[in-house]
Amino acid sequence: MFELEHLTIGYAKRQVITDLSLTIPEQTILAILGPSGSGKTTLLNAIAGLLPHSGGISLNGKPVTPKQATLALVPQDYGLLPWKRVRQNIELGAKLKGQKLDTKKVQQLCATLELTDILTRYPSQLSGGQKQ
Repeated sequence: MFELEHLTIGYAKRQVITDLSLTIPEQTILAILGPSGSGKTTLLNAIAGLLPHSGGISLNGKPVTPKQATLALVPQDYGLLPWKRVRQNIELGAKLKGQKLDTKKVQQLCATLELTDILTRYPSQLSGGQKQ
């Protein structure tokens, strides 16, 4: 279960999200909808640990912090480095964190996501779905 409790997020003196509480049961798919500027990306960035906030964010009763939980955020522009091949982009997160890459796990993930045949391509050679 994923929970937000009294979450407040802002920039400088502007509150973007105030006192948001939400419980999302396991295996639930959730869409966040709203007009441009309503705080959708701000909320996701705070959950991913990229923005300071007040209030609680927890997963299965444990606080979500970058050191205690692994969360992934796929931004609108996908954040792919155009000069690196697909495999290099996949490996980049672990390298930046100084973590040892589990090659077998990466291979299994690529097979599950049907990426094996495109690992040597550059982002400019991918479809939108493949980039995502």
